[in-house]
Amino acid sequence: LAVDALRYDMLDTEIMPYTSEYAKTAWNFENYFSAGNATRDGIFSLFYGIPSSYWHNARNSGIPAAMMSALRDRDYRIGTFSSANLYSPEFHETVFATFNNLRFNSKGTTAQERDDDCIKDFEKMLMEKDSRSFFSFVFLDNVHSSSVPDDAPHPFTPYHSSINHLELTNDTDPTPYLNLYKNAAYFADMNIKRILDLLKKYNVEDNTIVIITADHGQEFNENHLNFWGHNGNFTKYQLQVPLVVKWPDKGHRIIKERAVGYDVSTTIMQDVLGVENPTEDYSVGQNLFDLKPISYFLAGSYIEFGIVEQDRIVLIDRFNALHFKDLNYRDSSNTTRDKNIFDALMLMNKYLKRNNTVQ
Repeated sequence: LAVDALRYDMLDTEIMPYTSEYAKTAWNFENYFSAGNATRDGIFSLFYGIPSSYWHNARNSGIPAAMMSALRDRDYRIGTFSSANLYSPEFHETVFATFNNLRFNSKGTTAQERDDDCIKDFEKMLMEKDSRSFFSFVFLDNVHSSSVPDDAPHPFTPYHSSINHLELTNDTDPTPYLNLYKNAAYFADMNIKRILDLLKKYNVEDNTIVIITADHGQEFNENHLNFWGHNGNFTKYQLQVPLVVKWPDKGHRIIKERAVGYDVSTTIMQDVLGVENPTEDYSVGQNLFDLKPISYFLAGSYIEFGIVEQDRIVLIDRFNALHFKDLNYRDSSNTTRDKNIFDALMLMNKYLKRNNTVQ
């Protein structure tokens, strides 16, 4: 269950009371980062377990995510319930390539109408009598567009009714825009409750793994560099998102170790699908239940990449030039070309030569 553009600090008792309470019964990864600052890159890395530098290769080859192939090989019933269509970005030609019977768009003229359509169709899937295990991808969109029905609660004030990004400057007061975003997250929280209540209604709650996360974050000029929204930089405001994992019989825990989007599919491959290959055959991630400290991770956008270290961000621009930033995206005095840079550059080409068959 992914909520587009839901950043980490929205998982708060006032903003998302239900999901925050639910997180107390699950594994709550408080230091979790998407591997992309835009939908294409965040979802690609979430499913494939490898950097989004391989997006064009995956699209040109028509090879789906290894996790999706493994699910199909094990006869899972697969459903996609995405509010925004899955044709743009072209997930139908990448993540879900060769899956011709999936639901790739939703009905409705607004984000909340399409979200509602997703939830209704998800319930229809649960109503169907089928003895197979299921894998569902539910992707809600109202937070991304800061869309809230007029008759829904708006607890955070003052707020603007919409956001026109062309009007935003470095001097714009972010408060009414951030409050609208919080109101959208508050509404998304109610939709998350609807979805999780369906698992109870159809008696599958106790044997269903639930993963709640996002594809990327959303910035409101927190660092006063005139960055708004996403796909602009690789700071925590655009990369850090919630990750809540409710796994039957694993209890609850707060995890402080850094986790990355690559780790989700890795964990499913190993602990659900029983894939026996070495992890590096199909992923650069770790198992979420056995995280080790990492010195960096590679994050992507439509035109740039960021090597995100503990105390700096090394930006690889569209011309492959390196720029050294601190964690607030100002020029860093640390311009050392360390091993992380070399390893990240190698990682961006490693899987071009591998056979991604999993067993």
